[in-house]
Amino acid sequence: MSQTTLTGFTRTYYTFILRQYTRRPNAISEVLYTEHDDHMHVIFQSSTSNSPRKMERIIEECGVPPQAVPDIKMTKQLVRNVTALIRYMRGRGEVVATDDHYDHFLRVATSSLEWPDCSVIPSEGRRILKSAKEEDRREVKRQKFLDLAEEIIRRKVRSMNDMNKKFTYQETFRLMADYGQSYNMIVRKALETVRMMNVAHQRATDYMDLLKEELDDVRNGCPSHLCAYPKNHSGPSRKESIQWLEDMFSANEIAVVDFAITLRIIMNCEDEKINTLVLYGPTNTGKSLICRLTTSFLEHGSVMRRQEASAFAYENLLNRKVALMEEPKICAANQQDLKQILGGEPFEVHIKYQNPDLLERLPVIVTTNEPLGVRLSDVDAAAIEGRCKIYTLDKQICNANIDGSVPAPPYKLCACDMAHLLLPIYELLAL
Repeated sequence: MSQTTLTGFTRTYYTFILRQYTRRPNAISEVLYTEHDDHMHVIFQSSTSNSPRKMERIIEECGVPPQAVPDIKMTKQLVRNVTALIRYMRGRGEVVATDDHYDHFLRVATSSLEWPDCSVIPSEGRRILKSAKEEDRREVKRQKFLDLAEEIIRRKVRSMNDMNKKFTYQETFRLMADYGQSYNMIVRKALETVRMMNVAHQRATDYMDLLKEELDDVRNGCPSHLCAYPKNHSGPSRKESIQWLEDMFSANEIAVVDFAITLRIIMNCEDEKINTLVLYGPTNTGKSLICRLTTSFLEHGSVMRRQEASAFAYENLLNRKVALMEEPKICAANQQDLKQILGGEPFEVHIKYQNPDLLERLPVIVTTNEPLGVRLSDVDAAAIEGRCKIYTLDKQICNANIDGSVPAPPYKLCACDMAHLLLPIYELLAL
């Protein structure tokens, strides 16, 4: 705000355009004005708080009809340079001062300042230009955000850590230069927006079709999971990996067809009560492996045992396609919460530094080496297990420390192997 200091104190000046007036301002008004065509340019001095009332008095003294007052009030502006405005007014006509404290301005502003359009005074023109520039900046900012979101979608980025892996150092530096201190916030917002889009698509799509889409993405070189063989998705190694999966299910006396059907029903939320797939057994039997192969290409949230004591244990499940729980410890303190989640019932989730949000139904996959209801009464345990389909894996897989009955996988497995195992079953059942 520009102000002019006179006789030891600060005065703020305002201007407005007066129309439909029947009288000119008098000495009581203490204004400076010039008449031009059908309107009058007026300058007056006032404090910020009193300026609306003084403007109303000037309008009333000039005999303006009530219906014209609102439009006149809209023309009021702060005068940033009184001398320049008086020079502009001299170019329109004779400048009249009703009070002598404007005399020094009149002595200084001896020349006139031409302005091509009287309907737009200089400060208004600056505001219009500034507004246009701000709109251009906002448009550039919006376009940068859209470009970033599209690139995140194309590269299948899911987290900040994933962002650092899939963008080169040069690309990251360029993004940091574009967004400055707000880089992390903007990237996280873009990731959250992309995640919501992915979740909406995955919830509306059959699990079989999601497997097909992932294999298509692998062939196109942009898988959502960390593919073990992105350039050889159907080679000899793939066949050996699929055979190993069949042998592992067979060793644990699990029918692959039954598992495939159950997995699809749970992932599609087709059963009103059964919402959870439980993989139960001792360590090193392939529970976590199966969990990873069936969900790594989906938007998933995890709940670990060490998080259960936190008030925000389940916030990571919001805006996800599937929930993963590793070794959940179900007891009297949390059984009601987990009963709702495992059963797919709406559940209010507490979020750190935010208001609680409602967790909608999402399928759950649990890996555990103890029965889920071991710490509950028989009645409560039955209520928990009644919401689950349980598969027992009790045959350990060989490694350097364990001499198990199931040989080690011939190659590193990924979601493509599970997709190639399950899709022929789904396609056969669809016939």
